[in-house]
Amino acid sequence: MFYPMTIRGFIDNLASLNTPDDMSINMYHGDTKEAEDRRKNLLYYLETIKEINPTHLLVGEAPGRFGCYLTGILFTDEHTMVHIPLFQSLDCLVKELMELGSSIKPQKEGTATTIWSCLSVLPHSSWPLMWNIYPFHPSSKPANYLSANDRTNRPPSPKELKLGLSVLKDLLQCFDIDKIIAIGRISESILKKEFPNISYIRHPAHGGTAKFKAGFNDIFQL
Repeated sequence: MFYPMTIRGFIDNLASLNTPDDMSINMYHGDTKEAEDRRKNLLYYLETIKEINPTHLLVGEAPGRFGCYLTGILFTDEHTMVHIPLFQSLDCLVKELMELGSSIKPQKEGTATTIWSCLSVLPHSSWPLMWNIYPFHPSSKPANYLSANDRTNRPPSPKELKLGLSVLKDLLQCFDIDKIIAIGRISESILKKEFPNISYIRHPAHGGTAKFKAGFNDIFQL
C-alpha cells in the first residue's frame, strides 16, 4: 500500500492503478484528453474541498456512467459542472461543454442531481468530502467499450471492493475526517468492517431520493 503525502500524489497513484480485470475501467489512466481532463477535474475538486477542511466523508458505491465516469468528480455530472458556481473557474471541461452549443446537452445523472441539491443548502464551510468505495467504473461491458452509452452500471465485485478500500485508506491520509457516512448498503458492508462507527444513508438511486434526503438532513442537522 502507498501513502501519498499530497493530493496530487494520490491522483498520480490512482491513475497508475490496474483494475482487477477488464470489466471495469480506470478512467483516470492514460494520455488521452478525456483522462487528462478527469485528473484535472479531480485535482481541482479535492484541493478545493481540502481548503474547507471537511470533517465528514460521504462514500458511495462506484462512478456512474453519466456522472463521475465522464467528469472524474464524485457524484458530479456534466450538467452540474456547467451550472454549479464551484466549477465555473475550471476550464478543462466546463468551457468545452459550454462551447458545444444547444444541440449537444451536458449529460445529467439522477444521483448527482439529488446529491448536489442537498449540498446546495449547506454552507460551503460544512461541505463533506465525497468518494466511492470503488473509484473506477464497473460495467457489464469490457473496458474497451469506452462510450458511456455502451457501458452500463453494475455493483463492484469483491476484488474491486478490496482494491477500492485500499484506495480509500490512502485518500484518508490527505484529509482529517471525523465521520464517515456510507451511501448505500454496498459501501456500508465494506466500510463497517474497517470503521465500525460509520453512519448510513439510503442511496438515492432506484427510488431512494426521499430517504436519502431525509438521512442527509438528519446527519447535517438541516
